Order: sequence, then C-alpha cells, then structure tokens
Amino acid sequence: MSILDTNLALRKTLDDYCEARDTAIAVYTDTLRRLADAAEALGEIGEHLWPHEATPRASLKDFVRDLDERMWRRAWNQTDLPRYMDAQARREFDDSLNKNPPAFTAANLRSALLSTASQAEEMFARGLYLLFASRDMDYVTNAKERVKIGRRLIWNGGYVDPGIGGCLRFSYSSWQVDRLGDLDRVFKTIAGLPYTPRELVCALNNAWSQGGNLYEDTFYKIRGFRNGNLHIELLQQHLIDRANLILANYAGPVLAQAA
Repeated sequence: MSILDTNLALRKTLDDYCEARDTAIAVYTDTLRRLADAAEALGEIGEHLWPHEATPRASLKDFVRDLDERMWRRAWNQTDLPRYMDAQARREFDDSLNKNPPAFTAANLRSALLSTASQAEEMFARGLYLLFASRDMDYVTNAKERVKIGRRLIWNGGYVDPGIGGCLRFSYSSWQVDRLGDLDRVFKTIAGLPYTPRELVCALNNAWSQGGNLYEDTFYKIRGFRNGNLHIELLQQHLIDRANLILANYAGPVLAQAA
C-alpha cells in the first residue's frame, strides 16, 4: 500500500485549458490578418506609412510556441506533480519545454499527466535517494548507514554566507537552494501538507536576520555556521520512519544492481 497520495486533479478541466489556448491562437491569427490588411491599405496610398510600433513582435509560430510553453507550466503546476519532482526532474522538465514544447492539446496533456503520475512514487523515491543516500554527497552523522536517515544531518560548506550587518544568510547558490528545498519538499509531501518552493530558505533568512544562527519550526531545528556548514535536526520521528521505508524500498534494488 502506498504511503503517498498521488491523486491528480486540474483546477480547470482539460477542455477549459485547450479551449482558452485555441481561442487565443484564433484571435492572434485574426489579428495578424487584420494588421496585414491595414498595412496593405496604407501601402496603396504610399510607402512608409505603417507605424513601426504596430508591427507584432511575435510571428504566429513564435506566439504558439511561447503560449504552449506557458500553458504546459501553468497546467502542470495546477496538479500535485511538482511535489514529487526533485531538482533533477524539474530541470529535465524545464529543459524539455525550453527546447521544444509539444503542442498543448488534451491528448498530449492527458498522456503526459498519466505517464508521469504512474511514475510519481518512483520519481519521489529517487529524489529521496539522491538527497540522502547518494555517495557523491556529504552525509549524515550516522554515515555507516548510507540508506537510512537519522535525526541529525550535517551539510558541509557553501550553505551559509555572511549577510548584512554581520548576520548570516543562506547561500544564493541554486544547488544549495535546491537541496534544502528538496528536503522540505520530501517531508511536507510525506506529511500530506502543501510545499512552497524557497519557503524554508526565506524562513531561515528571516530568523537569521535577527542576529542568531538558529531556526526552528515543527519540522526542523537548523543552525548555520560561519564556515558555511548547516546542522539540521529532523523533529518528526514518524516522518523519518516513513521516509526510511520509502528509501529502503527504492535503495535495495538500486544497490543490488550496482553491486
């Protein structure tokens, strides 16, 4: 039985999204046609009468490409899928849209949603493994148990920078920000609570701006140090236990294949 809720729902129906997209394309196409008619009418009178500012910046092809990219991102973010995607999966998703977004149609969206939903638990487990058990990362204080999460984590170097007035602030580095975000995403998702990107980073900076080095909420006790290290204590043991169950189920086959 799964311990993650992977039910997906769009706040608008697929028909709503596709109808809005098709209407926008139809209106833009008609606008380009009418502008061309206007330019032709002026051309019959003389040259150089068409105002430069009236020329659309985007061709129909560019308009559709940009619109499809935006529609995919908006629809995707309206589901619960992003909470199952680690930083690597999010980068892959962004790259696929930046390079060549597929047409935003009901068939394409439905196929992508169902395909990704079917892989959501494995994708979530992979992110958990990369966060806690990957051998190329500094690890927790119980380093002998590389596939088991302990209550205390020590992340070495590069996570803490000097801030204004001698206060501490969390690093601007996207890698460090993504890693802390993935930690928060994992435990908020397992707890069945909403996850907001960068929320934990902002909370740390707000707390540290008062001059101390400690941040604490119901999930974490986090201390920053001037050598760049971050010490994290996980406060919800039942969430650690659930995370360890997911990690063990995923890491067992992975480590067996690597052996």
